[in-house]
Amino acid sequence: MDQPDQSGAENPADTDQSGAENPADTDQSGAENPADTDQSGAENPADTDQSGAEPQDSFNQSGVSAQEVGGQVLRREKGPLTSAGHRRIGGRNPTANQASTPPVAPPPTTAVSGKRGVLLSNEAHREVLRQARALREERRAALDPRHQHLISCLCEATALGHREVEEALVSDSKFALMEEFFGANGSKRLMFFYQSLTQTPSSFVDAAAAVAQRKLFITTGSSEPLLGQCLFFLRTSEKAVTAANVQQELTFGMLDCSDGSLLHSLQSLLCDVMVPALRSQQSWGRLQQPPSSPHVQDFLSSLDRFMSGLDSVRLNLDQRFQLQRVELPEAVENLSSPADYSGAANSSEVVARLEGVVSLWTNQIQQVLIDSEQLRREPDDAGPTSELEHWKSRAVTFNSLLEEVKRPHVKKTLGVLQVAKSKVLRRWRKLDADITVVANEARDNVKFLYTLEQIFEPLGTRSPRGVQQHLALLMSSLKMVHTVSPFYNTPQRMTSLLLKVTNQMINTCRRYLCGGVAKVWDHPRPELLRRIAECCELNREYQRSFQTVKEQLRLSPNQRQFNFSEHYIFGKFDAFCRRLEKISDVASTLENLSVLEHIKVEGVEQIFSSYQTIVSTTKSKSYDVLDHRKLEFDSEYSDFQSQVQSLMRSLEALLDFWFQQALSVEKLLELLSQFESVPGLELRPFYLVLLQKFHRELELIRKIYQRQREHPPMGRNLPPVSGRVLWCRQLFTKMETPMTILKPKLDFLKGPELSRLVQLYNHTASALIQYELLHLQHWSRAAEGAPLLLRETLLVRQQDQALKVNLPEALLEALEEARWMKKMEVEVPRAVLKMIRRETHVRELHSRLEELLQDVASVLAQIPPLLLPLLQPLVSEVESALSPGLTTLNWTSLNTQPFVEAVRRPLLELRQTCGRVRDVLDCRVGRLLERMSTDTLLTLPEREPVSPEELLSQTEASVREASGALSWQSQQVELYVYELIEELKKKMNPSDAARLEEPFVCLQPDPKHKTRCTSCLPCRCFTLIGQLCHRNTEALVKGTKLSLDALRKRLFVQKLQSGPCSPPLFTTDIQLCIPNVVLQPSLDDIQVLVNKLVAVVLSVTKDIPLWTYNHLLYRQQQTEQAAADDVPLKPLVLRPVEKQVSEHKDISKLVLQLSSAVSSLRSSTAQTLNQLTDFSCLWLQEPEEQVQVFLQSSPSLSDFSAQIQHYSTLEAQIEALPPRWTVAWLVLDSGLFRQSLKSECSQWKRAFGSALNRQAAAQMDGVFSFVDAAIKRLQRPITDLDDVRAAMATLREIRDEEIRIDASLAPIEESFSLLLRHQLSFTDGNAERTDSLGYHWEQLQGLVVQTQDSLLQMEPRMKAELLTSVRSFQTSAESFCSDYDQRGPGVEGLAPAEASERLQRFQREMEELWSRFTTCSGGEELFGLTVNEYPELQRIRRELSLLSRLYSLFDCVRDSVSRYHELLWTELDIEKVTSELQDFQNRIRKLPKALKEWQAFKDLKKTIDDFTETCPLLCMMASKAMLPRHWERLSEVTGHSFQVQSESFSLRDIVEAPLLQHKDDIEDVCVSAVKQRDIEAKLREVESEWSAHGLSFAPFRTRGELLLKGSDVTERLSNMEDSLMVLSSLLSNRYNAPFKPQIQQWVQKLSGSTEILEKWICVQNLWIYLEAVFVGGDIAKQLPQEAKRFQTIDKTWQRIMQRAHDIPNVVQCCVGDETLTQLLPHLLEQLELCQKSLSGYLEKKRLVFPRFFFVSDPALLEILGQASDSHTIQNHLLSLFDNVNRVEFSEKVYDQMLSFQSQEGESVELCQPVMAQGNVEAWLGQLLAAVRLTLHSIIRRAHASLSEPGFQLLSFQSSFPAQVGLLGIQMIWTRDAEEALVLSRTDKKAMAATNQKFLDLLNELIDMTTRDLSRNERTQYETLITIHVHQRDIFDQLVRLNVRSVTDFEWQKQSRFYFSEENDRCFIQITDVEFTYCNEYLGCTDRLVITPLTDRCYITLSQALGMSLGGAPAGPAGTGKTETTKDMGRCLGKYTCWTKMAASHQYCNNRT
Repeated sequence: MDQPDQSGAENPADTDQSGAENPADTDQSGAENPADTDQSGAENPADTDQSGAEPQDSFNQSGVSAQEVGGQVLRREKGPLTSAGHRRIGGRNPTANQASTPPVAPPPTTAVSGKRGVLLSNEAHREVLRQARALREERRAALDPRHQHLISCLCEATALGHREVEEALVSDSKFALMEEFFGANGSKRLMFFYQSLTQTPSSFVDAAAAVAQRKLFITTGSSEPLLGQCLFFLRTSEKAVTAANVQQELTFGMLDCSDGSLLHSLQSLLCDVMVPALRSQQSWGRLQQPPSSPHVQDFLSSLDRFMSGLDSVRLNLDQRFQLQRVELPEAVENLSSPADYSGAANSSEVVARLEGVVSLWTNQIQQVLIDSEQLRREPDDAGPTSELEHWKSRAVTFNSLLEEVKRPHVKKTLGVLQVAKSKVLRRWRKLDADITVVANEARDNVKFLYTLEQIFEPLGTRSPRGVQQHLALLMSSLKMVHTVSPFYNTPQRMTSLLLKVTNQMINTCRRYLCGGVAKVWDHPRPELLRRIAECCELNREYQRSFQTVKEQLRLSPNQRQFNFSEHYIFGKFDAFCRRLEKISDVASTLENLSVLEHIKVEGVEQIFSSYQTIVSTTKSKSYDVLDHRKLEFDSEYSDFQSQVQSLMRSLEALLDFWFQQALSVEKLLELLSQFESVPGLELRPFYLVLLQKFHRELELIRKIYQRQREHPPMGRNLPPVSGRVLWCRQLFTKMETPMTILKPKLDFLKGPELSRLVQLYNHTASALIQYELLHLQHWSRAAEGAPLLLRETLLVRQQDQALKVNLPEALLEALEEARWMKKMEVEVPRAVLKMIRRETHVRELHSRLEELLQDVASVLAQIPPLLLPLLQPLVSEVESALSPGLTTLNWTSLNTQPFVEAVRRPLLELRQTCGRVRDVLDCRVGRLLERMSTDTLLTLPEREPVSPEELLSQTEASVREASGALSWQSQQVELYVYELIEELKKKMNPSDAARLEEPFVCLQPDPKHKTRCTSCLPCRCFTLIGQLCHRNTEALVKGTKLSLDALRKRLFVQKLQSGPCSPPLFTTDIQLCIPNVVLQPSLDDIQVLVNKLVAVVLSVTKDIPLWTYNHLLYRQQQTEQAAADDVPLKPLVLRPVEKQVSEHKDISKLVLQLSSAVSSLRSSTAQTLNQLTDFSCLWLQEPEEQVQVFLQSSPSLSDFSAQIQHYSTLEAQIEALPPRWTVAWLVLDSGLFRQSLKSECSQWKRAFGSALNRQAAAQMDGVFSFVDAAIKRLQRPITDLDDVRAAMATLREIRDEEIRIDASLAPIEESFSLLLRHQLSFTDGNAERTDSLGYHWEQLQGLVVQTQDSLLQMEPRMKAELLTSVRSFQTSAESFCSDYDQRGPGVEGLAPAEASERLQRFQREMEELWSRFTTCSGGEELFGLTVNEYPELQRIRRELSLLSRLYSLFDCVRDSVSRYHELLWTELDIEKVTSELQDFQNRIRKLPKALKEWQAFKDLKKTIDDFTETCPLLCMMASKAMLPRHWERLSEVTGHSFQVQSESFSLRDIVEAPLLQHKDDIEDVCVSAVKQRDIEAKLREVESEWSAHGLSFAPFRTRGELLLKGSDVTERLSNMEDSLMVLSSLLSNRYNAPFKPQIQQWVQKLSGSTEILEKWICVQNLWIYLEAVFVGGDIAKQLPQEAKRFQTIDKTWQRIMQRAHDIPNVVQCCVGDETLTQLLPHLLEQLELCQKSLSGYLEKKRLVFPRFFFVSDPALLEILGQASDSHTIQNHLLSLFDNVNRVEFSEKVYDQMLSFQSQEGESVELCQPVMAQGNVEAWLGQLLAAVRLTLHSIIRRAHASLSEPGFQLLSFQSSFPAQVGLLGIQMIWTRDAEEALVLSRTDKKAMAATNQKFLDLLNELIDMTTRDLSRNERTQYETLITIHVHQRDIFDQLVRLNVRSVTDFEWQKQSRFYFSEENDRCFIQITDVEFTYCNEYLGCTDRLVITPLTDRCYITLSQALGMSLGGAPAGPAGTGKTETTKDMGRCLGKYTCWTKMAASHQYCNNRT
């Protein structure tokens, strides 16, 4: 239909109700796409120009024209079309407002024909929209990050949504401008307007409805005015804008002109953005100058002036005067000729009105004049530019006023009043004259002030010195203005102007003083003083210039004089300068006192701190000190002067304090010299005091000389005589130095004190000189006997058998004395000089001998320890050649040179032999072994991870290649070993060489044990081959370990690497295996492959043959074992190389680690996979089920859109998932997983899309079905009243549904549009059916109109028929009511069954009558008649309804109970019966109260209650636990026979029994049945459990499964306890009568089994413990009797275990017979005897090496049992030493220990290697002694380095172990502290200086912790800091307590550390107790923080130890008792052992 509806909306197929286009082109709100219309239906601004003209093509906004479509665009319109054939969207039909009557529907034929035309138009329209949409989508697809950057900026600036901005861009016809902007050398700008566009209306009605809309569009800026926001992008270069540089190349800005003020917007942009950006700019491009440069500052100043001018212009524009707008009479508006003026003047009404207007204008102008004459309110510091701005503003105001007066409507108004001769004009003319005068004054003043503007400018921009240069020009210009200006030459205005000039100068000075700083005090003080001087000079120059001009004018009386108030002009400047003078005084004073910072005297710090307080107080003033109006500065200035005077007094007091201290004269002189730089201090009194002190020091020097001259203190390494001379000269220097300083001041200090001082000085100096001469003479006489010392032998053998050059120390001392004497310029005797001449020969000989001995030591050291036993003959020759030097030759012998040559010949032969064998050993054997140990067996990927299978295949190939190479190398090494032996045999005599043949038979074997002697030559050779064979095996182990370790490092990368991590090793795929996310291959699969990889690497040695030595050793071991028949030994096995390598402890450890490589990844991998569970909703839930749940919430279209968009978002998130995750060494590939997730997402989207499609289709079907049904009903012919009612009902229904259907049409179309957008297409054709939906709806509306017309025609006839029907119905109703009252179902005494039948009959009659009633009442209502109510009929209807509820329930209950009775007992569902009865009870409760008195209700309630009470008993009797014995019991209780076994046994048979009478007894029988069933079940469970439980066995070494698996036995015992608890509870149950014997039997079995298993485990533990001792090993040989006893025990044990294998069941094995009951106690007794004998053996070992007392028996047995292999001791070292974690063995000598290592990895070389041969307790004692000796030697060297001149603490710490470093800093502290205490008696600053030294030392250590340190280094320095903090605190306390003696208890109570070179020992003193440092190696460990309580513990314990007593620290738990004891042990270098006791022990013993 073409007729529009009231809302003006188009056909729903084309637009929605708001006039928007088809929903396919709209968003969800129903508004059109911005490409077509805005939200209100207005067309896009691009479709209309600013004048509102219609465009030629309505689609040009989207870029698609009608010509592009290819045909004419047909559009169906509601209103008239424009000339171009287009409708104005939102317009109305003009004829709709003219017609007063509603439109009449056209005939149906017209409607149908019109509809066809509409359909054609819609198709064409949709085609155009589709193409426009396609173009938009094409542009949207072309958007890239550059466009997204623009969009994000626009969104942020406009508050539009991202989609709205994007839609505006892709729909804009100027879209191409963006591409041009992005291109190289493209447009420099890109602009967007976001503003309101108003559509031009086509009619008056449209104009009233026009609405302004804000739109965003691209513009060039030339075709559209800016009415809103201008958003612009600027380019910074000519380069093309790409996604990479878009952020750098583009600048975004915005101008907001929404309020219509472009000037204001420009000012805001400059002030808020541009100017701050320029001021913060640090780089100025090509200018290449800093921001503080003059050019930059000039530019910024000009920019500020421009901004000020811009602001002034804006304000002037805002202040323009405008006369009030009034509406003039029409006659005045049309005045054109004099006659018109006369006619208007003759109208009194017009004249009166115009007079009122003029009066209004006059008052307005008068107010402006009054305001202009008011006094101005200006700030106190206003400058001259404010004066110019004032007059410019005033000129603008009055000029605009003059312009307003000259406007045409004003002139016409005044002209009419002038003709009318109005009196109002008199006031107007006066105001006009005043306005002219004021305007002229303003213009003239502006003109003159403009001439001064350029002169005022330097006042604000230049420095004070620069302003001075413009003062002359300024004054002459002011003089010119004062002389020439007609208005501005008044004294008031000139004074005000000069005052503003003064203000500007003050402001300039303040700006200059604060330039570059926040406060004036931040300037350097010299700079501040200079600037203040320039400011004061400017004031003086300013006043001089003023006086000069004033004087010039005074000489010219005819000119206007400067009769201005100078105080008013200059007073402020003078006050400002006075303030500056005070500031200058403060600055200069502070500058003079700043020298305190450079005075390094203790105590000055506090005074300097006071000075700094003054400075900080001065600088911290919150007010502006340059503001001379702030009077608080004056009071603070007075306070400043007082503080300075107090500071000077403090300096004098400080000098007094230091002169009262015990300082040396030299220190006091140095002190006074420092204070001479402080002005104002009187130092002469202090010099006089100093003279007195110097006199006392001279007295002290004299006394020291007299006291110490016999035994003077001497320096280290000084000869005695030279030391005494030097001591004497030092005393002389000590008193000479101050005298030298005082000599220049003798005249200044002349007096009696000085005379006495000089006299004492001369006397003491002469005594010192005589002392020196006396000792020199004595030395000269003693030196003549020194040459006799040259007769000593050349060499001497020391106690350690080492050779030493025997040069006497006395000889060297004599030579040293002579050398010192020559240095001191003392005459040396001739005998000594002759000896000095021989010194060169002696020293050369000494050097040759030293060199010879070094060569001997070097050659001996070069001999490999492996070869030393074989080279012993050659070594003996060298020793025999050295013997003359030990016996006959001395330092005067002449044949020393032949002696040296005789030694060198055998030494050379030894060197050559050693070199050749070393070449073989190192270059051949060593290199091959090195190559074997470094061969790579496993090549790991370095870049990309590989699959485990690929790496396994690569490794197998590389191992096959390496296997052959290693086999050849091993055989070649063996060949080289035999070549080495052949080389040695060449240097031996033939007899010895003959013995070095296989099998290297021992020359002196043990006759009993057949063991080798290890001392004869064949044994040495055999040992050499064995050690090299071991090295060969170790090389193979090392090579294998290298490969496995490389694999381990890659697999444990997070733990091992601290630097850059290695790339991942393996890769695996993440796969979705619903419902889990799994890895393929899994972690377990990867672990299996890793294990295979390890096995492949270990197989590399499979083909390597054993050496001949292995076979010889095997035969030797067989011989030794055969000799020890009486001792059971382990069977000998010749292990192949592969087994030796694989069983090596390092390899085993690596294999064990690699076997659990993936375990560390499980949590991380699980966490990674758990991250993917965010998408678990995709596979854990079924789409269809969730869609059904979603549909139950009645979702809207937006809900569907949100759901579909959610899964689209999930698809994007899935796509954004990383392609791989790296978890440590494993890469997880997510490719397959992402594909699976995408597939799941698509299913979910389609599921919701399908639901939406179904819902929209259902809604559409509903509309279609409603419309079709309504059309069918309306098309039926209307023949009677029912038809009329049906037609009316249909019309009413249509009217009710009209709004709903109108509202549902748009959502239906939007639903299918949503599916189309998300590419969800369905083949059901629903999307195509939406086009015909609107058509059917309009067809129905036309049919409604036709039906209404037909009803109007039929109304009279139908009304008559209705009245007849009503009368007939009334008769029938009365008859029915009468019959009901007499024979109805409610008659009293009626049986319930009969009442039910009557109820049904009357209900049928009521339904017929009610139907007729409905027809009649509907007709009456339809025709407007009175509707009859019939109350009786309605009453009966209600009663029938109530009775129907009662009797329907009655019938239902009766039928149900009958049905229950017939149910078979086996088929009875008691729960269902109970549920139905409960439902009946609920229904009967809900019946109305009126029915509860009826008999039917009572019968019904009784039936339900009786059956309900029986139901619980029936439920219990129906239990499965009821057995025949229980039913028999029930029969006895009730006296009723229950034939339960009968097939026909039903519920009726049970109900007939008196159940309720015996309710309690029946319940008891049923409960007992349930309990007995539970007891039987638990008993069966116990029986079945222990019938299945068997014994588990574990292998014992290589002897088979001889052990019970401990964990399983423990579990079995726990299970037995649980079962016994269960059986105990069953025994105590009162219902257990049928099962009691079985329960008791099982209790006995399990109790016996528990006891036997516990004994079994005890015997097993003892057997394991003793088996390692008595089966093989060294202990079995020493305890033969116990070994035999154990052999018997061992056989019995094997029989027991064999029986256990035969009878694996636990209970059967333990209690099946008496075997274990008898054997286990006997075995336990025998094992305890063996253990007792073993304890005595261990006690003997402990007595030899006492530290074994601190080791448990099992650990000690392990040590002793493995003593034959010294390398096995590594695991036990920490239990024997404090911190020796492992020892390093020599690679050449298997048992030789070279160094030891701590737990932290710190390694220390042993000073003497230790051989681990013989009994383990013996060589462990040697190792302990060697460790202590090594540590002692290191401490000795460390102590020597402490005294070196260039000692550096940090280098010292890095050169020695951490323990020695800590001891060293304690020695330093002790030494320096005692020196300071000694010196403090004479030098009072010694203690303070030493305290500062300790503080500096602490700071140096703390500074080290800020560096990049290793873990050990950090621990070391933290420990040093911990100890030294305590040391520094102690010494600081000594300083505060003024301790001056080393005997003071405050010093004695401390721990003091010393090293005595004479005694060669390190010792510690605590009070009067001395401890020798025990040299226990402690490693790099933390130390306890020492507190005062710790010190007290040290003192107490040391006193106890000193008195040979013990100490026991007492206190609560956790207070540090044990730690304090341990730390004291570390302090003393003792081995401390502590034992953790159980809670039951009372004390914890700490043994040190």
